[in-house]
Amino acid sequence: MAEEVTTADGVVQAARHVIGTPFRHCGREPGVAMDCGGLIVYVASLAGLAARGPCLYSRFPSRVGLGTILDRHLWCDPAAGPLGSLRAGSVAGFWWDVPCVVSHCAIVADRPLLIGGSEMTIIHSFAMGARQVIEVPLDRFWIDRLVRVWDIPGIEGARWRP
Repeated sequence: MAEEVTTADGVVQAARHVIGTPFRHCGREPGVAMDCGGLIVYVASLAGLAARGPCLYSRFPSRVGLGTILDRHLWCDPAAGPLGSLRAGSVAGFWWDVPCVVSHCAIVADRPLLIGGSEMTIIHSFAMGARQVIEVPLDRFWIDRLVRVWDIPGIEGARWRP
């Protein structure tokens, strides 16, 4: 997928396009290797954001890490609160080892259910278990770790400005 992304649905479709890409810390190549940040870099670059910089975050949580980098490039309103900010096409930041320190990120999506309605999901490159880009339900495990939600600049319907 090399088309320009301008909508939240386009963000989700671009992320789904790389499902199955193997995990590698600092990976940036769709179909070859990606980490969670690499997935965001890929999708944001399709939205016109110059996001192809070096991997400047540790695989382990730190106060100046992934969340700080995302704050510099994406739009966020911390006063809105993460749960109220979730929508398909946004970027969710999660803590892993250190509570409230973003050390993992994902594209928020939704998918239809066979019984009607839809469920909110996340698309992310996960080092644990699957070791590849996957889509999973945004369940209690992930909601309990949610720290922050961002919009990608230039996406139709993005709510915040820096």
